[in-house]
Amino acid sequence: MRGSMEDAAFAALRWTRLRGSVRNLHAAGAREHPLWILHSLLMFCVPEAAKNGQSRFLFRPLAEPGDVIERDRLYPFAVFFPGDDLALARACAAGLERHLSDKRHHFALVELESPQVRSLADLEDAASRWPERATEVCLEFETPFAYTPADGRRPWWLAASDLGRLLAHRFQHFFVCPAPPPRADWATLTTLCHFWRFVEHRHRAKSGRGTKTIAGNVGPLFLRGTAQALASVRQWLLLGTEIGAGLKLGPRGHYRLRFDRPWFDPIFCDPATYTRALDDLKGRSGVFIRPAKEATAAQSA
Repeated sequence: MRGSMEDAAFAALRWTRLRGSVRNLHAAGAREHPLWILHSLLMFCVPEAAKNGQSRFLFRPLAEPGDVIERDRLYPFAVFFPGDDLALARACAAGLERHLSDKRHHFALVELESPQVRSLADLEDAASRWPERATEVCLEFETPFAYTPADGRRPWWLAASDLGRLLAHRFQHFFVCPAPPPRADWATLTTLCHFWRFVEHRHRAKSGRGTKTIAGNVGPLFLRGTAQALASVRQWLLLGTEIGAGLKLGPRGHYRLRFDRPWFDPIFCDPATYTRALDDLKGRSGVFIRPAKEATAAQSA
């Protein structure tokens, strides 16, 4: 009975998605993190109803934005609104076209898709890569994941049951409706929290009223348990890939699911592990790293 009620609750959820891409035209003097700059841009374009408490919106970058805004760089993004009414998403699209028609706003609109109504079924269709009988998964947090640590002496630690509650909090806050209480299966799962890191991006309000922050953990959070226990929270994890997790909306708590990052021993025996790590480092830092073979050949020349 519990499973069928939860399935029905998740299946009934609807939200709209607007995806687009902008290119920066002028980055001189830009000191704030790209998440804050993109957030400020969207605040000019999102309908007032989605900012004054009548509704909600959140957004996420669809590619690593880096630490600073770069001229001529593309910044793909997605904006989400609760419910199946496309009016807010369409108004946001019109706002983007109107606002970015003026090049003085430092960005050009490169691409804008038609808004779509989304549901858990769409995420299920795209989740064909979920391995059969999977016993572990990595949640790769790409935007800061904010939560209150249960143990102040270990601020990086997050129990699986707390992750379930934080997903429920996000779903309830975004959809403005009660979320199903997290399953008891969450308590049987184990987390590995030692490989993510805390980041904080500050923003000084133009009103002069203090400083705001986007802060939390980014990087890999591993989740492990029996195949049955992990399958029981699959819907929660899939929904979180678009809606995110955590205490605050906006560009926070967004992750992607990865099954190519093993928990412990196997990862160190696979050469592809180190290739992926180098690619990830180059993507985040922008620093060119010469492959070992090329470096050795250059030294011998």
